[in-house]
Amino acid sequence: MAAAVVAGLARVLHPALGGAGASGQDGCQGLAPWYLLLGLRLVALFVADGPWPSAGPDLVCASAPGETEASRAFCTAVCFNQCFPAPIATAWGLGFLACLLPVGLMRLIRSQGRCQAPNVEAMDASKMAAIPEGEESPSEASKIAAQVGFNLAVLSEGEELPSKMATGRSKMAACPAVRSLAFGLCVALLLLVETVFLWVVLSLQLPAVTVASFRCQPDSVLCPLTLECALGRQADKQLALWTLASTSFLNMTACLIYGVLGLWRAARCQGR
Repeated sequence: MAAAVVAGLARVLHPALGGAGASGQDGCQGLAPWYLLLGLRLVALFVADGPWPSAGPDLVCASAPGETEASRAFCTAVCFNQCFPAPIATAWGLGFLACLLPVGLMRLIRSQGRCQAPNVEAMDASKMAAIPEGEESPSEASKIAAQVGFNLAVLSEGEELPSKMATGRSKMAACPAVRSLAFGLCVALLLLVETVFLWVVLSLQLPAVTVASFRCQPDSVLCPLTLECALGRQADKQLALWTLASTSFLNMTACLIYGVLGLWRAARCQGR
């Protein structure tokens, strides 16, 4: 189990460690912080997996007179289901998979943004390579001809050509804006997932390990009407849940910080 967790952690953190420089070029759209948060969640899952698989054997119920070993195990299982009505480890794994979805979409958005820039550079390079030897480059004679043609077009068409150029610039600027919006929606989805996960841990799982003992009513003919049960290693189980909750809180904080920075950048762009 430990080897699998360490191997998975290395695979998750490898893109962040290997591409930290490239990720930092786009400001807050870098993927390194999100990979780091996923790595912290994976470590928290490994820590929480220690005390929680023993929740079944750690649950002890007082035996009734004349109760057999088989009936005692049956009644303890019924009381365990009453004590933990919500899923435990399965909910943790499902929450981690749900976090992988928006981060994977972020990776896809970043990959598309990186692929478009090399294509533009390759087109420019091919145009420069197509110029025969002995002819002047566009930076010399062609610039003068382009300027003359632009002036003639302005005189003949009025304001039509500048409007077309403005439309082209707006279309070019729309692609990064759409990618930024999609990236922000992924962050909002991650915030929603972490909010639900934090609610599950604090509202459904943590209250089950905060009581010293509880009374169980198995509602079965094979069990007594009421059984007094207690759960062992409560401190370890509580610490495991608080560790998971802290990683979820960190992810929520990162999402909120990203949202605040995005609004601040949008306000600055509108003010210019």
